[in-house]
Amino acid sequence: MSEDVFRAVARELGDGFPPENVLFPVNARLRGTYPDGLTVADIVEVFLDEKAVSVRTALRSRLRQWDAESVETWTAGTAPQSAERRTLVYELLGFPGETHAEFDVQFPREGGPVVIAAQQPWDPWYTSDCRRAHDFYWRAYKRVLAEKNWDDATIDKLDVATTEVVHRLADPTRPEPYQSKGLVVGYVQSGKTANFSGVVAKAIDAGYRLVIVLTGTIEILRSQTQRRLDMELVGRQNISAGVDDDYANDDDWINGEIPRTRIRPQQDQRDTGDSSPDRKLERLQEPGPRIEQSAIRNARSFAAAA
Repeated sequence: MSEDVFRAVARELGDGFPPENVLFPVNARLRGTYPDGLTVADIVEVFLDEKAVSVRTALRSRLRQWDAESVETWTAGTAPQSAERRTLVYELLGFPGETHAEFDVQFPREGGPVVIAAQQPWDPWYTSDCRRAHDFYWRAYKRVLAEKNWDDATIDKLDVATTEVVHRLADPTRPEPYQSKGLVVGYVQSGKTANFSGVVAKAIDAGYRLVIVLTGTIEILRSQTQRRLDMELVGRQNISAGVDDDYANDDDWINGEIPRTRIRPQQDQRDTGDSSPDRKLERLQEPGPRIEQSAIRNARSFAAAA
């Protein structure tokens, strides 16, 4: 198959979209060069062709998302990460039943994060439509991870794990109060900071306006976490060295190593917990989400002021 076919098939595997039959839209894209159209057998051949790297990478990434999906109606009651879910995905993509075993061999199910949750009523508000419509910070964070040489599989798994967390937060647009508590458990150097950074990115995208990061009582650990969030999530234009002196004499700041994220129409802000409680409350009334990075003692004084 030609590169034109590979590109056309890969484009039908868009991030965040549900699985759908790929034959008809691919033929629509290729009607100029393939007027007779491709067959289902041709499409299957493309997906199983080891030379079609872009197609196989896109399919593998989408399968991780679709295998883990827990709130969309297209799942038709199949359990996440189950063989039944994978069979449903193949059927929705239009793959004949006799090819499913070969797809399972070449694209095995990888499993997902273990979620232990109390049974309670909650509305599935964080849908794929919501994620596609508002993904500014998450897309930016993914780019940062890719630039740090995170591979696609690791980023995909982080995407799945953070989505499962945000699923269980309250919809920030709902009028009724809702409380949710959670704990992420992981080994040393297993990606816990990346996990909560991804959750922060998605929560802000979803509409949360204040994020408080409690970093413990040890100042050096607080400053390390603050620096990492500033480098990977907040961005240079949301930090004012004239007000917050954290980076006034910092080589990375001076040399431009702390990156600029693309500016959104609504400017966001970041606070390290060093300003007065009165100023904190004043800033809470300003537009845009805030990331509040504090030691526990600062968080307590902020809560008392509130």
